[in-house]
Amino acid sequence: MKLYTILILSLLSIGLVSSQWPSSSSSSSSDNSIDGVHYLVGISTNYSRIGKTPVAFQYNFTTQYTRADYTNLHSAIFGMLECKPNYMTFVHVNGTGVFVKAQMDFTYFNVQDLSTIYVDNYAITPQDFGYDSTTDRAYLPLLTGNNLQVWQLDFQLGSTTLIRLSTIVKKGGANSSFSPVGTYDPSTGRYYVLYVSNNVYNLGIFNTKTKNTSGNVILFLPADVPADIVVVESKVFVLVNNGIDIYIYQVDPIKNAAKLLAYFDNSQSIGYSGKYYAVTSNRIVLFTNLNSRLNTATYIVFDPVTSLFEEIIGDDEIGAFNLITQACVI
Repeated sequence: MKLYTILILSLLSIGLVSSQWPSSSSSSSSDNSIDGVHYLVGISTNYSRIGKTPVAFQYNFTTQYTRADYTNLHSAIFGMLECKPNYMTFVHVNGTGVFVKAQMDFTYFNVQDLSTIYVDNYAITPQDFGYDSTTDRAYLPLLTGNNLQVWQLDFQLGSTTLIRLSTIVKKGGANSSFSPVGTYDPSTGRYYVLYVSNNVYNLGIFNTKTKNTSGNVILFLPADVPADIVVVESKVFVLVNNGIDIYIYQVDPIKNAAKLLAYFDNSQSIGYSGKYYAVTSNRIVLFTNLNSRLNTATYIVFDPVTSLFEEIIGDDEIGAFNLITQACVI
């Protein structure tokens, strides 16, 4: 047994795992995947390297093969809606106050507009939407002054609705730099919003089925850095990236509590900016670059059940990985 395996087992006995060394990359010939992750499809807007047209690229975790091509998209991408095995859907902004739902296939990287919603010119931070494919509705947090609301966008009807979630208490400088972020659990119909109030992390919940709302403190830690929230197998996780380490917490929405599962030492990251995570049905994947060589990328696959990391070094074709705007991991 290798030394780092012994170290992980020891750390698991105290309930916390840290990763700061490269682990071996293993592949399965039976399902053509690495730790349950098959491939990554992303859209990059690294304009300084590849011009002004977004580039789509695909990375195969087993063969380490990367392909990339320019897309036919000519407007700013706002946020991801849904990842499917053969395509992704996202929202791009076509002019002032116009949201366009679009789809990009993974074979030809062709972008097709599906529907349009005319919205007011709110100040909103681009982020992944909470999305319910059965109703074709998307959800975003909207903070106006001290009033936190959930913005519901109905792409079938072309309409929008605002649902009041909470009144926040602004204190210190963190609230101005940490915009609220959300994630959706289709199995429960709950839309979760991570936000700062009174300088600590809070969790807001909007139940899209019952229309009930709630908001409570989940982390009594100074909210001095932005955080992100994801759902994996109906479990809620908060990612806190302070630029040196990435901390992964599991949140209990019933008990309004959070437990630190693991942290990843990202202090050696070189030459990467942009979106740093994506989720599959049962994994969280982190994006970074821990290799000193140019044109490489590092993918960190995290298993929330075992709290183990697996590190994979891959190629970065034409510099697309340097700034990922949207990403699907299948």
